[in-house]
Amino acid sequence: MSRADISARVSAILNERRNGAFIAANENYARASKDEKFRRADLKARDLTIKVSLLSSQGEEATEEKKQLRAAEKARDKRLSELGLSVFPVFTCPECEDTGMTREGKLCKCAQKLYREIAREKAALTALPSFRFENDTLSRRAGGNLSAAYEAMKRYASNFPNVGKKAIVFTGGVGTGKTCLVCATAGAIADRGFDVAYCTAFSFNDLLVKYHTAPIENKPEIIAPLLESDLLVIDDLGTEPIFRNVTVEYLYDVISSRIAAGRAIFITTNLTASELCDRYGERIFSRLSDKRCAAWKALDGGDLRHFPSD
Repeated sequence: MSRADISARVSAILNERRNGAFIAANENYARASKDEKFRRADLKARDLTIKVSLLSSQGEEATEEKKQLRAAEKARDKRLSELGLSVFPVFTCPECEDTGMTREGKLCKCAQKLYREIAREKAALTALPSFRFENDTLSRRAGGNLSAAYEAMKRYASNFPNVGKKAIVFTGGVGTGKTCLVCATAGAIADRGFDVAYCTAFSFNDLLVKYHTAPIENKPEIIAPLLESDLLVIDDLGTEPIFRNVTVEYLYDVISSRIAAGRAIFITTNLTASELCDRYGERIFSRLSDKRCAAWKALDGGDLRHFPSD
């Protein structure tokens, strides 16, 4: 799917939303018009609106008529409220009224969000797991530093994007809670309206292969979610196969591009620092070890799979 195709899909969705809002408003008006009290108040408000317009065009103040109009509109709106109906379009996005453009002529955030979601869907990225901070019942009982890590990442999510380290590698043995911690943090960031792209190491690798073999005109929309999201999560790095001229090379490009652009990236791995360096090389290890922008969080608790949940 090309950028033009994605843009056309965004426009179609926005048009459907906007038309749906007007259709719903018209249907509500038809329902309300069956009510005698609403019909009388609405007719009176319409008549007074015309009268005020005529008087104003003739240079008259129409003070009394305006007062009557406000009273009629108030009675009409009160009856609508009693009926639980709105005769005005209720748009999905009040900012642009589902046009995709703000009053300042800029592309609305809702349209940008739709574009990213469609691009991510077409790139076949994995959906972000639904685990949240409030789902955590084990960190305080697990021992080690997991509980402290949760508190630190809660602060990170609250302060995002104004955080010191944009590249964080979460290490630790199997079952130490890396994925849950990262997903809780990513979920909290996404809930604040930021764009989060999540992928397992396998799906990340598959996307790199797809990018590598795609026609040049299709490459930008394939790689875009990995480069342009506010936060990219790569889960379980080290479990994927290494494809020659693909995995290491493009992983480096993604990490470097995101760090250079000031965009966050979380990586979870069972590998130690030396194992990660051996597997992916000095260049990637160096980028992830740059203390100016990167940090490592080693979780040293026990295997959470052995703890009974509350």
